[in-house]
Amino acid sequence: GPTEIGGLLVDKTYRRRPEKLGKQISLARFLYMGLHPEKFESRVLCELTPPLTDEGRSEFWEALGRRFTGLPYQEADMLSQSHKEFIESLFPKDDIYLALLDGKARLVLGRVGEATKPAQHLLESIGFEYLDEVDPFDGGPHYGANVEDILPIKLGKRAKLQDFKDATFKDQGMLGTDGENFRAALVSYDLRDNEIAIPKKIREALGAEIGDEVFVSPLSYSKRKEQT
Repeated sequence: GPTEIGGLLVDKTYRRRPEKLGKQISLARFLYMGLHPEKFESRVLCELTPPLTDEGRSEFWEALGRRFTGLPYQEADMLSQSHKEFIESLFPKDDIYLALLDGKARLVLGRVGEATKPAQHLLESIGFEYLDEVDPFDGGPHYGANVEDILPIKLGKRAKLQDFKDATFKDQGMLGTDGENFRAALVSYDLRDNEIAIPKKIREALGAEIGDEVFVSPLSYSKRKEQT
């Protein structure tokens, strides 16, 4: 089946910082995919978290899943992490008419929670699209993209680390290493054809050496700009 990416949580202390740490962490995995495309499927999917009540309850689950399973949302959520079969065995196989659902459930269907909106915007900015599908568990939207269309990969490039005597480091982007332990960082670099130079301190922090293969990609993406 397709490759699925999961959610990432950044401690509140590190949110809304000028370094945009959450964005860096999220984009780093696509650098790894750019270095090792053979390890992944051609499609990448992502399930986004829908709005929940202050008590952590899913209105969609209350209107649908609970009626077929008899389980509260939190308990069903824990159970699904190890035994997803119970959803398939207990949920109806036929179409479900939304008009029969509670109004609160219809209101959150296919929407994301406030805390998830930054992740939604980031995914949309790099090429992911809403698939017009929702999770039958909590009604959260499914997003997806072809690997070749994900902008950090599409606009990225493989290069070998070099040490230019006249390096200027005027460009900035995300760079991932292909060593024994994958590491990534936001770096200033000097890219010339298939060779790239980065500051020595950054190279050492990444555990990289001259001659290593890396994957470099811009930090900012714009689908509109890329299409024009």
